[in-house]
Amino acid sequence: HEHEHEHEHEHEHEHSDISLDHNEEEEGLRGNAEEQEGSEDGELQDPVVDDAVQRLVHDDSVHCVAVGPKTMAPTGGQPRPTLQAPEENRSAHLVVAGDQADTVSVFPSLLSQANNRVHQFEVHNDTVVSCKYSPCGTLFATGGMDGLIVIWRTPKNSMCEKEELAPLKLEGMKEVQWLRWHPSAEARVLAAGDIDGTVWVWKVTSGECLLVLSKGDIGHRSTAGAWTDGGRKLVAGYSNGDVIVWSLKTAMMLHRFSQRGQDNTRRPSLQHFGWTTHGVSTLEHHQEKPLFLVGSAGGETFLCNSMSGDVCAKLPRQRDSVEMVGFCKNDRWVVSCSMDKSANVFDTKEQLITAQLMHPKGLTCGILRAPSSHLEVLITGCCDGSVTVWDALRGIKLKRLSGFYKSVLCVDASEDVTTIVAGGDDHTSAVFNFQPIPESENIPDPGQTHPMQI
Repeated sequence: HEHEHEHEHEHEHEHSDISLDHNEEEEGLRGNAEEQEGSEDGELQDPVVDDAVQRLVHDDSVHCVAVGPKTMAPTGGQPRPTLQAPEENRSAHLVVAGDQADTVSVFPSLLSQANNRVHQFEVHNDTVVSCKYSPCGTLFATGGMDGLIVIWRTPKNSMCEKEELAPLKLEGMKEVQWLRWHPSAEARVLAAGDIDGTVWVWKVTSGECLLVLSKGDIGHRSTAGAWTDGGRKLVAGYSNGDVIVWSLKTAMMLHRFSQRGQDNTRRPSLQHFGWTTHGVSTLEHHQEKPLFLVGSAGGETFLCNSMSGDVCAKLPRQRDSVEMVGFCKNDRWVVSCSMDKSANVFDTKEQLITAQLMHPKGLTCGILRAPSSHLEVLITGCCDGSVTVWDALRGIKLKRLSGFYKSVLCVDASEDVTTIVAGGDDHTSAVFNFQPIPESENIPDPGQTHPMQI
């Protein structure tokens, strides 16, 4: 997320509403396509087929996107155009996107003639690196390289005015690296990692900083974080490869996973599996059990227990940085996505890879969704500009979505996977529609499932 530029003017809280109709959107996309016509070595790229139902052009690369709850577009008593009526009767997800031009964009996933407003806020003074909706969906947070976190109120409908979002600024950090909401919808607590290695815990209703967690040694960024054990503990990863499990009650370090120090001799699992010497690139927690996954810049992935402090398993090493890890809903299987072009589905019971999903280029991002009891969906973002939807357990490609001229940098989706949003290095964000496989279809079962043993 290196980003250096000088601002020609300072903006405290600038806001603009952009109404896009279909022609304006196509015009902006054509202009962007012309800019990206040539590759870095001067050779012309092949034309890209755009599968997006809508695309928003930004002033710079899009580093984060988030799909929020559904909202209804108000009619305002005006008659609906006949051709657009069926589309406008559908509810739209509210999408948030943050970019390298310091802008937060808020827009509905269904743009139409009566529902076509895009809000753009310039409340940050540097790249917006993270945006997350709260578990209840009533709030969303944005974090920037300027050290600022902004808490926004989710509007009741997609034609909101800026006053409805009522932004609250949380200040004091140097450079935000990641954001994670507490899993409890009632808690209204947000954790954030800083470039100086500290982890901040905020009560967002009051703007109060509850904790600042520091592991002592200076110069190692807090690169990733996740809640575990029902939100009673916080796991943080660092650029020197350390992972620390923190107690929220005592603000004390409970466990430290490291290549160095006495922890290796005290715990046989660390001696057996070893630990990474590379920086932590990604973390993910289990929704119910005290388990978490760690991905490293060296291609390693570890399954760990936050209660015992043990390493439960080490996945087969990938050949480049691991950019995403996740638990399937049936937690026998876990997933890791790497810049080596592969997404591996690992069976923790049999201790082997059951599917290796190969891509044309490296993977920068991914998410897991379980839209039904029989389907585990993995959505990956690739350096070739594509977004791919996979049936993870069966290793089947369900859909390849094209339209970006450069790398996809971020991806998110609704829980039912019908709405997929991605952001790219080509200065655009895009909304895709996807239809999951119906429950009624007879799909072979991947095998008898067994819950993961801790």
